[in-house]
Amino acid sequence: MKHTEVMLHFIAGPSAGKSISVKESTTIGRALESNIPVADRRMSRTHVKIFSKDELWWIEDLKSSNGTWLGTERITGTHELKNLQHIRIGSSVLEVDFPDDDPRSNLRILHSIDPLHLRNLSMAEDEMMYPSEHRRLAAIYGLTDLIKGVQDENELFSLVTRYLIQSMPQAEKCCIYLLKDNGEYLTPAEGIDSEYQHLEYSEYPVSRKILNYVSMKLRAILCVYNMQEIKDATQSVVMGRNQQFLVAPLIHERELLGVVCLSSSFVVNELSFTEGDLQFLTGVVFTTASHLFSVRLNQRTVESERLAALGTTAASLSHYIKNILTGVDGCLYLMRMGIDEEDSNLMNDAWNVLSRNHKRLTGLMLDLLNLAKESSLNIQPHSLTEIIVEVVDLLQQGFENRGIKLKVSDQIRFKSLVVDLDSMAIHRVFLNLLNNAADAIVGKYKGEEGGMIELRVDLSQSEQLLEIDVIDNGEGIPEEMKSRVFEVFYTGKGDEGTGLGLAVSKKIIESHKGNISFSSDPNGTIFSIRLPLHQRNNNTRLIDLPEDFLSQLNEGKDRGDTKTFD
Repeated sequence: MKHTEVMLHFIAGPSAGKSISVKESTTIGRALESNIPVADRRMSRTHVKIFSKDELWWIEDLKSSNGTWLGTERITGTHELKNLQHIRIGSSVLEVDFPDDDPRSNLRILHSIDPLHLRNLSMAEDEMMYPSEHRRLAAIYGLTDLIKGVQDENELFSLVTRYLIQSMPQAEKCCIYLLKDNGEYLTPAEGIDSEYQHLEYSEYPVSRKILNYVSMKLRAILCVYNMQEIKDATQSVVMGRNQQFLVAPLIHERELLGVVCLSSSFVVNELSFTEGDLQFLTGVVFTTASHLFSVRLNQRTVESERLAALGTTAASLSHYIKNILTGVDGCLYLMRMGIDEEDSNLMNDAWNVLSRNHKRLTGLMLDLLNLAKESSLNIQPHSLTEIIVEVVDLLQQGFENRGIKLKVSDQIRFKSLVVDLDSMAIHRVFLNLLNNAADAIVGKYKGEEGGMIELRVDLSQSEQLLEIDVIDNGEGIPEEMKSRVFEVFYTGKGDEGTGLGLAVSKKIIESHKGNISFSSDPNGTIFSIRLPLHQRNNNTRLIDLPEDFLSQLNEGKDRGDTKTFD
């Protein structure tokens, strides 16, 4: 038959998914001067020539370095192209398709089913349907139980292909094609053979003509190629001799998602697959399509929630940062005025405000970094007492200015507890909790005397847990806020808060395999942290500290169970 054009479908390699119509002589290679350039490093610059002569289509290897294969044979010189043959050049595989052939002339469809009307089966008598119906229902129940809870597409396809191979031992290969996002091309997604080995793209068993027919008709088919076509395609990598196919569309409410195919060799007049097998596959594919649609819907929902959260995050942070920048703008104005008027007092005032805003911005950045980074920690042996002293030194002056007393209990007198932890992360937790406690006290006492924060550190009776409590006598947490205390970007401080501190603290403590909780009433709040003593190696121990270090904690105070910084 005379063919005026040939379609070349790239089914593997860098150009997989592309289809090119050839109506006259053309060359393929990696060089731009080729008529069809392909970004395939294993191709020669001009690898092959495809042309029409004497009403037939031919392929000529142009003395390429890595050779040209038709099916499983390497060719030299010129060879005639047959319908459905596969051409392998470099790492690319192309399928030959003569579009002026009627697809049905190349296919012998033995049975066909509309997946959306599974009961409209071509059976002569109702009683003949029962065994196949029971098998299909059993398949649906079995597969549903197997894939329930699966939320990953790749895992779903792996389970389905293995299930089909197990259920139909006569099948030699099983593969799934998915529709690309643009809705124009079916591309291989998962393929295995009867030994559960993964297939290369070039080994997928179904031709592009079958895929096109099933995707256009949206019908499941049991088909073979007519004997002349089988004879012409003996050198095809995919087709082989006497191939039979079960092919069903993955559809959800008439929307094509992909195609599932099973293939098997057969002896003439002894087919491997039956109509019952087609019904079985249709039931499995129907269930798979429903679950796939559900998975994708969940993914879209999660993505929408992420975008919404991103919007909320951006709004919250921009509002908070805007307040900081407003303060910075005022500082710069005062600083400029102080410089112009040589007023050192005005410059000092501007500097103090600028310093406070700098600390707010630094704290925000540290919280964001702790919130965003993975749970992996830099676990090293550290002295908890050193961390506490550093935090107290950092906050002490500010607390004094606001009339707040800070007590640190030293239950392990003259000793320091060395624990496996991430010192910077735990330092951040102490800062967040103590600053929150101070804000609660200021909200209640309005800068007057009477505010007290106590930081208690102790070991559990079994000495397996580190017990840390931050206790304040502030205004307490309102009942309606308690359920959202650890929620990201939720704050009761209005414009003064970011809603990050407690969320970050919770993440850090849980990353240390500990837990954080709280209790609160109008008389104050207690935040309690419990950390396991052994994180990495058994490095938790008590050691003696030098006297000059202990004096930092106890300077100017009588030694007792409670040390007061005021």
